[in-house]
Amino acid sequence: MHTISCYSAHADQNGLVKFITGMRKKPSHIKIVYGDNNAKTTMVNKYKEVLGNEVKIEISK
Repeated sequence: MHTISCYSAHADQNGLVKFITGMRKKPSHIKIVYGDNNAKTTMVNKYKEVLGNEVKIEISK
């Protein structure tokens, strides 16, 4: 088991999606903590589009 407590995500949307989809073992939970509400909602929708329902995606307030 590997735990990443956080990482700096200064990539654009495509870079973040590439980072997640490139993992050998996909995370079970993604927490989006940075950005305005529209940007965070857009990322949730994009992750759901490429990952389906296999990953819990949460917007942190």
